[in-house]
Amino acid sequence: MAMRLSTIGFILILLAVIVPVITIPLILLSTISTTPQTISKTEIGGAIVIFPIPVIFTFGTDSELVTLLAILGYILFLVFLIFFIVTLFKRAKKRRESY
Repeated sequence: MAMRLSTIGFILILLAVIVPVITIPLILLSTISTTPQTISKTEIGGAIVIFPIPVIFTFGTDSELVTLLAILGYILFLVFLIFFIVTLFKRAKKRRESY
């Protein structure tokens, strides 16, 4: 049974909502439970993909984090682009078959 692209899209949107809802409280709980002696330098970053352009933002000075986010943003862009192209080809094929 093949998974439809709409199902995959719905799952990705659902994960985009669920992951922050789970991780943000966990991060907050871990920072509250640490003592001042164990607090170390923290690097935070994030990537937002507004189709078709990945937008990268970072907090901190870690250049490895910026590079990682840029790579992940472009990988996400390529995944979206592949889904888009596959959808276009499937629709074109259905139109040709219906005539």
